[in-house]
Amino acid sequence: MSTLSKKIFAIALLVCLICINCIASNGFLTGTKNFEEIIKSARFYDVSAGFWAREAICTVAGLGIVKGFEDNMFLPAEPVTRVQALAMIYRAAALEEQALVSAKVIEDERRKNPHRVNNIDSWADGYIQLAAEDGLISSQQYMDALYYDQAGLPVDAFRKSREATRREAVLWITKVLDIPPSGDFTSLSSFADSREIDNEAAPYFEAAVRQGIIQGSNGYLYPKHYLTRAEMAQILYNCKNYILEKKGIKEYSGIINPLTDESNIIITNDGGTESYITIKQGEGLAVIGIDNIGTAQLLKGLDSVSYYVGENNEVVLVTVRMQQSRQDGSFVTTGIVQSIKGSSITLYDEEGRTSPQYYRTFNIKTSALRVLNNNRSASLSDIKPNDRVYLKIDGGYVTQISFSKKIEEAYDEDEEYDEYLISNIYKATVDSYDGLGSKLIVKDLKKMEKKDWGYTAHKGYIGFSVDEFSRIYCNNQDISYGRINEYKDSEIYFATQLGMDGSEVIVFARINTNADKRVQTQNGKIEQVGSNRVSLKNSLNNYSVDRGTIIVKNNKLAYINDIKSKDNVYIVSSGSGNTYNAMVLNIEDEDDTKDITVYFARLQSVSIGDRIVISTNRFYDKEKGDWIYTSRKISLKMSNDTIVLGKDGVINNRELAADSVYGDTANIVVSDGEALLISVGESARYSLKARVGSITRDDELKVKSFYVYEVRSYDSSFDEWYEEINGDIAVSPNTIFIKDNKVVLSSELKEGDSVTVFHNGRNHKEGLVVFIN
Repeated sequence: MSTLSKKIFAIALLVCLICINCIASNGFLTGTKNFEEIIKSARFYDVSAGFWAREAICTVAGLGIVKGFEDNMFLPAEPVTRVQALAMIYRAAALEEQALVSAKVIEDERRKNPHRVNNIDSWADGYIQLAAEDGLISSQQYMDALYYDQAGLPVDAFRKSREATRREAVLWITKVLDIPPSGDFTSLSSFADSREIDNEAAPYFEAAVRQGIIQGSNGYLYPKHYLTRAEMAQILYNCKNYILEKKGIKEYSGIINPLTDESNIIITNDGGTESYITIKQGEGLAVIGIDNIGTAQLLKGLDSVSYYVGENNEVVLVTVRMQQSRQDGSFVTTGIVQSIKGSSITLYDEEGRTSPQYYRTFNIKTSALRVLNNNRSASLSDIKPNDRVYLKIDGGYVTQISFSKKIEEAYDEDEEYDEYLISNIYKATVDSYDGLGSKLIVKDLKKMEKKDWGYTAHKGYIGFSVDEFSRIYCNNQDISYGRINEYKDSEIYFATQLGMDGSEVIVFARINTNADKRVQTQNGKIEQVGSNRVSLKNSLNNYSVDRGTIIVKNNKLAYINDIKSKDNVYIVSSGSGNTYNAMVLNIEDEDDTKDITVYFARLQSVSIGDRIVISTNRFYDKEKGDWIYTSRKISLKMSNDTIVLGKDGVINNRELAADSVYGDTANIVVSDGEALLISVGESARYSLKARVGSITRDDELKVKSFYVYEVRSYDSSFDEWYEEINGDIAVSPNTIFIKDNKVVLSSELKEGDSVTVFHNGRNHKEGLVVFIN
């Protein structure tokens, strides 16, 4: 054979091998023999199904990157030590075996010393060795880390058991995983504490921010703060693409086909291809389910999954992204088109997040498919990536697709509506639901005005926006938007809130189908409140309350346990005799005092004399005595009377509007949908409860600082209070003091007062919001 022929043959053989490998790695797969070991390594008793970092912790544990402690505990809220962080990072880079070899060499050298001290942490020395070789730590730090008496080291020495800072973790991760640094600090400059990041670390932080490896919190990166073990696991999970490449593992996503045999599983991948997993004797699958971790028995047909394929085409791990129960029957879902291939369509999640872990793939029933573009007939080929679509699913297959123009801007992540400021309550007649425009079309609109209904300026038909957070009830059942058209000409009651553009969005609606029963309205004071019933003074009627009753108290959406005796109420009910079903309860406190809420938020836009738009992070719950985490964008009224505070005192609110405030953090006092006070600057991160001791004032009697004792601080990781040492709270010109539901001067603070303080740090505590209880 000639040299040229040999080259052609070699190239052809290589191409064939590559193609065979591609088909094998994404076609015919097997289980793995060590599945039980993987399941055990990913199951932690202190990482619950609802824990925020569960998916990250269990996935990276299943991939052999992080490990727990005895009795399968992960200790997610504990700080990650330097040596733990290095071990995780080098395992992520597939260098654990090399580290163990290095550790053995170091230990063998120690054994030669007759005065050797037993080193119980010898397992970690190999990772320290690798860190020194890679330049992550200096030679002096290496010597410090291996010194047998860690407690006897100088204060500024490199102790391996000390907490790893965020700066150290980000620098080490990006260097070991070969994540290229960036010299353009555009992303980094948007964080308020970016100047705290030194020149060496800044390019790596920029790369980490750009690639979504770290997101920061409240506009801060906190490079000098330590990381918890849960946070470290999440950051490593965010580096998954780099890690999988290092470990030689491929990730795929798709939908489990209807199962007939757990040992033969077919997956329709996001790209439209199919993979076949055959589980032989002695093999199995390690599966991270929504609520549990186990074997293939956790999988169901139509589950949406991600799966990881290692050497020899073994599926080393499967994670369930969405359970079959959410796909059974007929329902409507929405999202952004990622791709359409063959008879499958892949969407970004409902909020437009574009990372692969948020993809959802649905099988299309092409023989029964109907495609609409703005309510006009269209074809599947007309749909393009980034189009917004509504899918109707029947029996697990897409039977109708409605789509509209491309999405031009990213969606906010993790929006959860934990509290609503209600702008209006309406009643009307249902006409239809516009799926493409996401609007409920009604007619005969009336608005609740004090204790009666009044006609609005709208005549004929009008549309109100709905979104994924809108709740619509009928006959005590939560119904989907697609079913609204079944109730044409029915009476509907609904509460709205102001959207970002000032338009009204429905947050809670109730359809009344009891046309044969009398609708009545009545004013009065609440006399008794039960688990599902209320009664009024001087009335023989009883009013049942169900999950579809619209309850609004002081212009906020409320629940029955928020109702108190002697509250003033306006009830709209339907029924007969003395028994009525409450459809709307509009309540005010007995003394009619407007309640206030303190939001910890980011400013989005300001229009003086009109309104301010904020993106909330959390708000203060007076009953719990602490903040409630949330993620909402709300529009608040703002007037010339709104007080604005900065670090140096009062700011002209017109200057606030003139400056670019997008992303600025603030603590905001709100009453009845209006911003009373805006304190611009650092947002509170921690909270404590205590009693006030000595108070230091300046010549003007303003409080400069105050001593607190009987201190209890709040740990959000465990949702519990713990005792802390006494100390001083500093006060600045933009510290907010609140007493008896009113903003007050700092001079109102007295020795012996009980206070709840929201502050900005663990050591030097500066009070940002102080509630005098």
